[in-house]
This record gives sequence, C-alpha cells and structure tokens, in this order.
Amino acid sequence: KQKKSKKRKHCQEAKDENLDLVWGPQRPSSTCPGVEGTNEVGHEGGEKKLIAANQILCMETKKVSPCFNQSLEKEGCDDQKDKSGLEHPARTVCIEFEEILSKYAYKCDNTLNKAMNDMNGSAREQDKRRKLWRKIAHGTLSAKEKLSEAYRRKAPDNTWVPPRSPHNLLQEDHAHDPWRVLVICMLLNMTTGPQVRNVLWDLFSLCPNAEAATEADLTELQSVIQSLGLQRKRAAMIKRFSREYLSDKWTHVTQLHGIGKYGADAYAIFCTGMWHQVKPNDHMLNNYWKFLHNRVIQVSKL
Repeated sequence: KQKKSKKRKHCQEAKDENLDLVWGPQRPSSTCPGVEGTNEVGHEGGEKKLIAANQILCMETKKVSPCFNQSLEKEGCDDQKDKSGLEHPARTVCIEFEEILSKYAYKCDNTLNKAMNDMNGSAREQDKRRKLWRKIAHGTLSAKEKLSEAYRRKAPDNTWVPPRSPHNLLQEDHAHDPWRVLVICMLLNMTTGPQVRNVLWDLFSLCPNAEAATEADLTELQSVIQSLGLQRKRAAMIKRFSREYLSDKWTHVTQLHGIGKYGADAYAIFCTGMWHQVKPNDHMLNNYWKFLHNRVIQVSKL
C-alpha cells in the first residue's frame, strides 16, 4: 500500500508540473477527475487552453528509455530548465527527442537520398551501356556510315564475282542478283539458315526477281514464308523493298526499306566487292569475310 501511494503521489506531481508548463503557478478549473482548481478563464482562447490542460492531466505516464537522459547529460543541454531553474521532464523528453531526430533521422534521410541517387546514376549508366551493346549487336549504322562508299549502288560495269567458300552461305548461290541477296538477308533476321533454305526455292519460284515480287499476291507470298514467322510483316516488307529497289532514286543500299548493317555488309561483300571496307558483325558473314581476307593473303604470297 505504501508503494502504491508513493507511485500515485509521484504521478500527481508529474501532472502538476506538466500543468505549470501551460498555465504557470495559477491553474484553471479542470474537468479531469482528481484535479482541483478554482480559477476561471476570462478570455476567448481560455477554452482551448483548458482542453489542452485536461489532455495533459488525463494522459497516462509512460516510461522513457534512459538513452534520452544519457544523451542529454553528455551534451549539457540547458533547455531542460525554465526561468525558475526547475526541471520539467516533459520538456526534457521533447527536446531530447528533437535532438535525436536532427542527428540521426535527417542524416538517415540524406544517406538514403544519396544512396538512391547513386542507384539512379548507376542505373542510367547501365542503361547507356545496354543501349550501346544493342547498337553494336544489331549493327546500327550512323548517318555518315550509311553513305559510305562501300554501300554505294552497284555500277553497271562492276564485274565482281564472289568466290565459293567452305562455309556455303545462302548468299553465295544467289550473288548474281543483288535483289535476291538482300531478300535473303531480310529473311535471315530472327531466323536460322536451315529455316530460310527450306523456303527459298518456293519463294524465288514465285518471285524470281524484283518485278515479279511487286506483282505477286500478298496472301500467296505470306503462305510461302509462313514457317519463318512474322509472315505478314515480312511479305509487306519484301513488296515495299522491291518497289524501292526498282526505282532510280536510291544511291546507297542503306536507303532501301528493311536494309540494316547486315544486309548492307552482305551487299558490299557479295555484290560490289567492297568487302575490305566493311566489318561485319554477323558470325557467318564474318567467317566469309575472313575467308576472303586469307585468300588475298595467299594470292599475294604467290
């Protein structure tokens, strides 16, 4: 019983001290049970202050971690005392909590923001490297490279005939017609050599040249290349490419619809003989390029 009475007395003293923070030595009358007061409030904001005082008095006392007091004692904070020199636990806890927030919480936010910025920066760098890798892998040509001499339109007096190689590329069998070489390169996109080899006979029987491709039925053309996939897109691309190929407006093969670096390099290697001015990325085309390079070296040694 003595311990309980001491605890109640201690709680009452803490409530009285918290009330002095709001009203000073004179307290207004309170509706909170167990609190005495006879002073009346004679101004407009009195009701708000009275409600605040009641809330403070009716709050239950909570235990605070000793780390607050230890951190405050180390720094020698003087804000825990008011003008009369009396210590107020409620004010001390608030001040210490604000100091801890300013020291740790905001720093954590700054550290987190810095880490997020670093992550975003690294993500941007990775995105740039990924785009560069895609550009190299897919062989995207710059505007200057597209108009290089290696990709210029084949002249009528050009008599270049590519030699046969042990690699047996599909373009070797149709090097006499540049249109066929370019169509084969278009079909080899996202497919394999054996798949394209299976449809070439039927395709070139239906469309032996560019003129026949422009006049061929679109549905029939789609059915011939259906096993390669994307037959609608490929058929429309072949017809548009054939119309542009027959025109006299283009000066470089890279200006034709559906022709990228792979097709342009194949055109330079098998059609114009400018193989020494290109560096193909495709592994099979690169094998043929190495074959030509080694052949020139062997001929020069004789």
